[in-house]
Amino acid sequence: MSRSAWSKRLTAATAAIGALLLGASLMVRAQEKMGQKMSQTMAQTSESKKLENHVKAVKAKAGKEGYDCCIRPTCEWCAVHMGHCMCHHGVETGMGPCRECHGGWEAGQGEVKGKTKEDVRNMPVMKM
Repeated sequence: MSRSAWSKRLTAATAAIGALLLGASLMVRAQEKMGQKMSQTMAQTSESKKLENHVKAVKAKAGKEGYDCCIRPTCEWCAVHMGHCMCHHGVETGMGPCRECHGGWEAGQGEVKGKTKEDVRNMPVMKM
């Protein structure tokens, strides 16, 4: 094979490698930008953080007797709407839990001995 043929092949191979490296670099940049966008969209606002802290304070103030939830982690619906939670009692007696706890049971987060998500599925959702 002549020198000019080798030279052309080498130039073509170099161009192909360059194109692959450029494509990989562009993909990495796109993924980094996507990651930045995700972290920006998932960031908690200061108002949201205040609300989260207030809900935690309501739960702490209610204590174990006043915040007797039937799912883990405990619901926040009751804290926001009533200031206490009696969903554990509601599930035990068949009266039913709040809407968030109802969904928590469907997700496998239920924590009342002797009750299954099928049991809770057939219970009414607590009215406020």
